[in-house]
Amino acid sequence: MVPGQWKPQEYLTQNKSFYENQNISFMYNKKLCVGKIDKLLTNSVIVSLPIHKSNDIAEKTVINYKDLTVI
Repeated sequence: MVPGQWKPQEYLTQNKSFYENQNISFMYNKKLCVGKIDKLLTNSVIVSLPIHKSNDIAEKTVINYKDLTVI
């Protein structure tokens, strides 16, 4: 491959087992976190985390497919 040339992304096989609005879990800082898939991307998903009582702001994060577990 020549420097500066675009490299096509490889799709992961794990992404076929996930869909939008699915409840999932993942580990973050040795803690189990749960959320709901907002959007499927090529090699990761955007996850909405539950709103905590201390703040009313909805939190979102991006997680790789290989780090997700279906609840």
